[in-house]
Amino acid sequence: MSARITGAGDLAFNSQKGETVSLSNQDNDYTGVTAIRGGNVLMNSNSVLGQTSEIRLATDTRLDMNGHSQTVGKLNGAAGSVLNINGGNLTLTDDGVSAGTLTGGGFLNISGGVLDITGGNHTFAVSTIIAKDATVRMNDVSGLGTGNISNAGTLSLTHASGLLSNNLSGSGTVSLINSDTQISGNNSNYSGLFVVDTSSQLTATGAQNLGIASVSNRGILQLNNTTDWQLINNVTGTGNVRKTGSGSLTVRSNAAWSGQTDIDDGSLILGQSDAPVMLASSLVNIAKNGKLTGFGGVVGNVTNSGSLDLRSAAPGNILT
Repeated sequence: MSARITGAGDLAFNSQKGETVSLSNQDNDYTGVTAIRGGNVLMNSNSVLGQTSEIRLATDTRLDMNGHSQTVGKLNGAAGSVLNINGGNLTLTDDGVSAGTLTGGGFLNISGGVLDITGGNHTFAVSTIIAKDATVRMNDVSGLGTGNISNAGTLSLTHASGLLSNNLSGSGTVSLINSDTQISGNNSNYSGLFVVDTSSQLTATGAQNLGIASVSNRGILQLNNTTDWQLINNVTGTGNVRKTGSGSLTVRSNAAWSGQTDIDDGSLILGQSDAPVMLASSLVNIAKNGKLTGFGGVVGNVTNSGSLDLRSAAPGNILT
């Protein structure tokens, strides 16, 4: 379809299943809803969906962006629909729900509103930008696929368990709600905030996973490192910190959590001789394969089934 489409009315497609309608006029400027009720729609130029306020994808329909760019208001994709960005660039400015399949590479810019993504999208490889005033809510760790995520807003994981493998950057917030999530990406450029609620667990295996972000923890923060790790992140909250893995974990004054500390494996090292650390933890449990050592002390009680080596020759070593 090469004719120019203009006006405030809606544009509906109702082809037979498997049939494709292509759009090629980049001067389209209609502002209504784009409703794909049946069949497939193929973009053959930039902005062929005009200034549409919403894309609605019904079950068994498909939109293929075919390497082109488009700005829309809302995205509402029903279960069983497919949005293939396919090397294109999609910008969303308003709320929406994606219950269908997201696939393809390219770019996804979420500049405002709340986008709810249900289910996993394992073949989705776009680079995603979440703007300051935007929120993405996912119930699956692969909701945004495998691409990089630049987050200046909020990325919320609810009832999402498993491996979040995306590389994170930006200064936004990643929140866990009723989730058990391990972050495995290289997040060295992420300076935002991880928020862990009372029913969630966040697991990291190395410094690159937490980047330079802070952690506000009311649930469980598990640090499962097999190599030595100097923890530079500010960690606060009433939640528990669990040290697992055979590597050592060195903490300084940034270790400000007041919840329980479990040293299941490896060593937790407090500070250094010229900068002792008073761990604010209410209780420290040292398991058989665990060790607490270093310079400083613990505010709460210590239960020791492993090794406790706060060297008495070091000034400031106290246990209360």
